[in-house]
Amino acid sequence: MSVVWNEVDEHGRECVNELDRWARRKLKWGDTLKARHLSNVLAHGVVPAGAVGLAIAAGIKEGGGPFADVLVANEAMVYAGTLSQLAKLAFRRQRPFGRFAPPGSTAPARQPDDDNLSFFSSHTATTSAFAFAVAEVATRRAVRTPLVLLMAVCAGLTGYLRIASDRHYLTDVLMGYLVGATVGTLTPRLLHPVRTPARRLDRMKHRLLRRTHRLERRWLPAALSPI
Repeated sequence: MSVVWNEVDEHGRECVNELDRWARRKLKWGDTLKARHLSNVLAHGVVPAGAVGLAIAAGIKEGGGPFADVLVANEAMVYAGTLSQLAKLAFRRQRPFGRFAPPGSTAPARQPDDDNLSFFSSHTATTSAFAFAVAEVATRRAVRTPLVLLMAVCAGLTGYLRIASDRHYLTDVLMGYLVGATVGTLTPRLLHPVRTPARRLDRMKHRLLRRTHRLERRWLPAALSPI
């Protein structure tokens, strides 16, 4: 039983808002299976591979080891995917291809157990979590590369392909991207905060002592001299 989207129209079908109807008309591909395969390639291949590669590069740059940040990105992905699955089981929103299928349809890839798991998009949530977690890691490691932006674009493209494949509505994808971006940003910040390396602390301490000694040499003799 759904906690939302349980309203039905006069034909007994789940109600769909106008925004999602409009987006489906504009973005749905004629070959939905091709769009679905492409979204799988991005979500299960391109984005994870790019995220792992960037995380390894960031770890090597700062001397933290080649796999120092890979687990952080994967951790964010797991959290986003878990939240998505919990939401799907709670909301039980019918997928577009099931909602708009003709009565008695045996359309390709129909899986009754999967028809009501539309909100929100796991593909979009996990790819955006990967992208934003790696962006956070790259920022703290001072790695500047256009690949970070490309990762975020690929996550958005994954969401578009989920609409094109008739697996999700626009609102499913937008919520998935929002959740993934939030989880991807907060996971490194809250669970793995930056710890200043010991070498950097030593350099900061040395600079502070040197400035203190310089001030002492300049002002202390004048302060002790008789008026």
